[in-house]
Parts: sequence; C-alpha cells; structure tokens
Amino acid sequence: MPIFLIIFIIFIIWLTYERNKAAKHNSKISQSFWAREQKANHARNKDISHLDYLLIDESQIPDTETDSTDVLEVRQTVISAIQNKMIDLSSYSNTDLKLKYGVGNFHQLSSYDANYTNFLIKLSRYSQVLFDENYLQEAKEGYLLLLKCGSTRSADYYGLAKVYLALGQPAELNSLIRHITNSSIERKEKILNGLKEIQASKS
Repeated sequence: MPIFLIIFIIFIIWLTYERNKAAKHNSKISQSFWAREQKANHARNKDISHLDYLLIDESQIPDTETDSTDVLEVRQTVISAIQNKMIDLSSYSNTDLKLKYGVGNFHQLSSYDANYTNFLIKLSRYSQVLFDENYLQEAKEGYLLLLKCGSTRSADYYGLAKVYLALGQPAELNSLIRHITNSSIERKEKILNGLKEIQASKS
C-alpha cells in the first residue's frame, strides 16, 4: 500500500475521532446549559429590596446657568432617567439572574438593568453636549459621575481625557491612565491606547 494512502487513512481516522470528541463535548455543554436553564425557570423568588440599587440625586447632575436649549433639554432627559429604579446587572447572564433571584423577578430586574444603561447613555450624551458648549468644569463632573456609576464605555474615558486637556490638567489625565493601567476593566488595552493617543495629540 502506498505510503501516501496510509497517511491519508490515518488522517481520516484522526479527523473522525476529533469530530466525534468535539460533538460529545458540545453535547455535554448543551445539556448542562439546558439543565441550568430548566432549574432557573423554576427558581423561587427571593427578596430583591436589599440589592445595591444606584441612587442618584438631582443635585449630583451637573448644572449651569445657560440659555442653550440643547444643554437644558439633554439635562432634562438625565433628570427623567434617574427617577427610575436602576441597578447594574451586566455581570449576570439571564440564567444566572433567574437562579439567584427567582424567575418571577427576572423581568423586573431586567427593566432595572435597562434603566441603568439608559441613564449612562443619557449622562454620557449630556457630558458631551456640555463639552461641545464649552462648559468644561460641568462636563468634567458629568464624566466623573459616569465612571463613579460604573461606566466602562471607552467614549466616556476619552471624553474625560479631552476635558482634562481642555482644562489644562495633564496631571489628571496621567492619573487616569495610571488608574486604568492598574485596573481589570474590560477592553483595557483599547482604552489605554485611545487615552495615550489623545494625550499625544496635545504634546
């Protein structure tokens, strides 16, 4: 039998083995997932009144004396957003959420998480508008509040960096870069690269 035919047969045997192994592995993962999902869909409700809800007072939202319709209107969207109950549940999958707090609380908690995301989006928009309108100190307060509330959006870090430079506060930007460097934030390298590019643009 030619050597190349032997090698080909061995390859086919190995490929079949690997495919079967992968299929078994995927089957186990699927079975495990659906077993957890079934358990989650029967999980009893637990008390959710004690959870770490995000509470923001209107006084924490940057304000300024202005006739700018854009600034006033966007600020009002932020004020409206903080009237809703908010919580960051981004670290939980849907299954985890049901298992931990009960299937009956799932939709309610999901709405609170959506409220949190909506608040961050509105505050980010407001901070950008403040910057565009040259209300730099207020924009800084807005971006700092975003980070305090848990935003991990690169745009918010970049926005704060631009504010620091516009205010003539390069030391604050250096401090921000050090903070990110020592953190475990998602997409850390991407954010750091963006911050350093902003820093270099003003060098």
